[in-house]
Amino acid sequence: MTTSDTIKSRIYEIKKQRSHLKIRLNVIKNIRRNTYSQTFEQDFFSDEEAQNWQRVLENLDDIDANFSDYVAHLDIELKKISKGLRTAAKVVDDEGRAALENYINEDISITVKNLKKARKEFDEAVEIMKQLKDMES
Repeated sequence: MTTSDTIKSRIYEIKKQRSHLKIRLNVIKNIRRNTYSQTFEQDFFSDEEAQNWQRVLENLDDIDANFSDYVAHLDIELKKISKGLRTAAKVVDDEGRAALENYINEDISITVKNLKKARKEFDEAVEIMKQLKDMES
C-alpha cells in the first residue's frame, strides 16, 4: 500500500469515526436535556441533594462542551489534511512530495489514535449518563 493509499484509508477512518462520535454526542445532548428537565420537576428534600444535582448538571454541561469541541476540531483537522494534500500534489520534486506525504501520513496516524481514545471516552460517558438516567427513574 502506498503512502497515498494509506492517507486515503486513514481519512476515511477519521470521517467514519467522526460520524460515530456525532451520534454519541447527540445521545449525550439528549440525556443532558432530559436530565435537566427531570431535575427541575423534582422536589428536593434537602439543600445537599439539590447541590449534588447541581454538580451533576454542571458535569453534564462540561461533558457536552468538551465533546462538542472535539467533534468541531475534527472538521478543522480534515480541512488541514485536505489543504496539505493539495499542497503535496503541487510539489514538483518527488522527494519533497514524498516527504510532505509522509508528514501528513504521520499526522493522520496520530489523529486516528486520538480518535480511538476519544471514542472510548465518549462510550464511557454515554454509559455513565445512561446509568444516571436510570437512577432518576
